Amino acid sequence: MSWVLPTSSYGTTGFEKVGYYPFGIFSIVMAPFKVFNWNMVDKAILSDGTSIMFYGYINVVLAIFSIGIFYKVLNKTGVYQNVITSLVNKLENHKLAFYVGTTIFFSLFSAFTGLTLVAMFMAPLFITLLLKFHYSKIEAFASTFVAILIGRIVSIASSNINGVNRMMYLVGIGENILIRLLALFLVIFLFILFIVYFGKKETKKEKINDPLYLEKKKSSKSSTSLVVVSIVTTLILIVFSFGWYAILSMTNMTELYDTIHDATISGYPIGMNILEMIEPFGYWTGFTMSGVLLISSIIIAFLYSLKVDDFAECVKDGFKTMAVPALYVALSYVPLTLIASVSDSIFMTIAGFVYNVASPIATVGISSLVEGLFVGDYFALLSMHSSFLGDVFSSGMSAPLFMMQLMHGVVQLITPASMVLVFGLSYLEIPYKEWLSYIWKFFLVIVLLLFTLAFLLGM
Repeated sequence: MSWVLPTSSYGTTGFEKVGYYPFGIFSIVMAPFKVFNWNMVDKAILSDGTSIMFYGYINVVLAIFSIGIFYKVLNKTGVYQNVITSLVNKLENHKLAFYVGTTIFFSLFSAFTGLTLVAMFMAPLFITLLLKFHYSKIEAFASTFVAILIGRIVSIASSNINGVNRMMYLVGIGENILIRLLALFLVIFLFILFIVYFGKKETKKEKINDPLYLEKKKSSKSSTSLVVVSIVTTLILIVFSFGWYAILSMTNMTELYDTIHDATISGYPIGMNILEMIEPFGYWTGFTMSGVLLISSIIIAFLYSLKVDDFAECVKDGFKTMAVPALYVALSYVPLTLIASVSDSIFMTIAGFVYNVASPIATVGISSLVEGLFVGDYFALLSMHSSFLGDVFSSGMSAPLFMMQLMHGVVQLITPASMVLVFGLSYLEIPYKEWLSYIWKFFLVIVLLLFTLAFLLGM
């Protein structure tokens, strides 16, 4: 595309073609290495002055490996198998309710927290149970990883979507809240209707491989410690990762962080040394999440008397299991790293073409669909359109941002630039072609429905 389309920019005179910037083979080959940029950059994102330690997209890869290690340690205790067996026995007669409930849970959790990595951390447990209930891999995938994406389509309180909208364009989470809630529940309802009645898949007779669950002899030890540590770990990740300031303008978490950070004992900076490289509360990324999961893994290993060699084996197996999914996740960011490497974009050329033949709100929707195929990060997409949005929609940003959020969110159901999608497909070894053949009808229906809704609201 970059060899065929010229780049453009948007300025005081509208869309202007700048020239061609074709990406060569060397640029494309080297792009993956930009994803693994270890340079830590202090980046003040919000107006409260909080300085965020930003590690680029490498933090997502680190989180994926730490998730693998955590579940391998759970398996090694032998107690995790007891927990799974107990849950299966209790839910055996409520399989459909559990399937629907899992879909609703991940959709709402994603929509109301935006904590994608935390949701991905919880997903393997639910996938194990769904596979135990003889749901197919693609059904388990749809009910967990895809449900996360469903929640992001009409996100209500995500710091990476709604928080960005509020900080950049003063569009609060309360604007058009009833319409957004109705849209969210409509999307969830239609998705459940689709996966239960129209997307039913027959489970193959051969045994389905569950990547992070190993059938082994059960342990006679109590599962209480494992359950408590796992629940506490999950709650810690939720509380300290949620964007309290970005979404609700609450500064309690940053103030708590500062209080601990500034604590001293006889002049010794004890607080600063304890927190060390931990990110500010309310701004945790996959970097700090990785550290928390590793600490929790060590605690569980200690409580269940795992040997050092056993823990080392869990680390090795965790890396081995997650290596390919992590690679696909890193590659999903390659188009974005290429686009971000130039100041002007071929996508502005596409937006300019659409703008000449359609309304501004339609331009936002169509552009978001096209660009969403290459850019999985909503903030990156919004930044690319900041000049255009600020000029054309100066009287009100609620409608165009709603359109952008919907169209960018829905295209994540099919694009390889969607980190959650490619991770889930690789994790469960589902061919991409098989997924497209499964979801394309729902995708087309939901795109037309949401585009029409957002267009009518923006007229």
